[in-house]
Amino acid sequence: MMYRVVLIESDEGFSVSCPALKGCHSQGNTREEALENVRDAIREWLASADDEKSTFSVTEEEAGVVSLTEDPLAYQSRVRGEWQ
Repeated sequence: MMYRVVLIESDEGFSVSCPALKGCHSQGNTREEALENVRDAIREWLASADDEKSTFSVTEEEAGVVSLTEDPLAYQSRVRGEWQ
């Protein structure tokens, strides 16, 4: 799956959001860290949306693309297993 993201650099590091997923934001000290963090945020957002059986429709802005290499639900199961 591919999602466009908006990456903004500031004095504190980088903030990043995914316009297609309302409220899906993250940040990091470096560009790479911010992009990895938003991948996690996207996975969690999608897993949460699936749990709630919700739908969404948000206009995307052209900015960048993030590719997920792991299925969001598989990621959620793996992470929840590590927390227990």
